[in-house]
Amino acid sequence: MKKETRRKILLYSTVTLGIILAVGVIGLLLRDYYPQLHQFFNPQNDRMYLKQAFRHHGIKDACLLIILTAILTAIPGAPVAVVCIFNGVLYGPWLGILMNLGGYVLGNLLVVYLLAHFNFIKHSKRFKNQMASFKRFKDPALAIILGYALPMIPSSFTSYMAVKLKMGTGRLIICIAIGTLPMSLLYAFGGDAVFRGSALRIIIVVVLILLIFVILFRVYRQFEQHHQKKTGM
Repeated sequence: MKKETRRKILLYSTVTLGIILAVGVIGLLLRDYYPQLHQFFNPQNDRMYLKQAFRHHGIKDACLLIILTAILTAIPGAPVAVVCIFNGVLYGPWLGILMNLGGYVLGNLLVVYLLAHFNFIKHSKRFKNQMASFKRFKDPALAIILGYALPMIPSSFTSYMAVKLKMGTGRLIICIAIGTLPMSLLYAFGGDAVFRGSALRIIIVVVLILLIFVILFRVYRQFEQHHQKKTGM
């Protein structure tokens, strides 16, 4: 069997398993939230009371949401942002932040573990360019933090670089947490704003998300330009 064929089989098998697990966790959550959902769509019921009832689920559902966040973080292209927003909707902004961070850290650690044992990455030209960019950083921790923070850099690539740099687990956890903190915070507060029905809060969150992306991207581009001037490229 060709190396590329093996890579695709491993990748598709892992993604399929992740999707099956995600569907199972969603099924458990729907079972737990079914009474509130059933009553919520009944126009005769008190909507404000039911909205508050959504936030009276305990640690089991919180753990299920963290696991779902982690699974979707590990699956390329999965809508993890939707779950992160729901974490804020269902558990409020502060618990939502912790749940988002927990899911992001667990999910990316899982990807790092898989990449350390299996080769899922296709070494394309874009991949080689990104690898060269990462190697220009004097501090690898800064490169990993920016890699997890910037949406234009695939998190799987950043996890692969963490493997190649042989970064310790403790340091990697810190880098993932710092890199994903801005989005964890904004998604959680955005979910809480949706729950409260505050248009102003939603607008503020959207503006902050865009602002953070612009700042992070400018930091990355300034580093790139500075390196090019030093090397005469």
